Amino acid sequence: MKSELIGKKRKKTNRPWEINESKCLSKNEVKKLIAFCSKLKSFGLQNKKFSPIRNWFMIELGLNAGLRVQEMADLNGARLTSM
Repeated sequence: MKSELIGKKRKKTNRPWEINESKCLSKNEVKKLIAFCSKLKSFGLQNKKFSPIRNWFMIELGLNAGLRVQEMADLNGARLTSM
């Protein structure tokens, strides 16, 4: 089955929900984002500011866990409940 897909061109579609390479960050963009957020974290630590540290953490969490933007936004209101 995999061999059938190799070499075939994908049809362009107008489905906004379809995930493709154009909706993902490149390796270079990821490196730039991590570098920028690391600077923000350092600024937050030096100036005792919470927001830059939180933002750094959210970016790191999203990149390392493979979360989509909406999944990260949903974490904002998430509460842990005991079972």
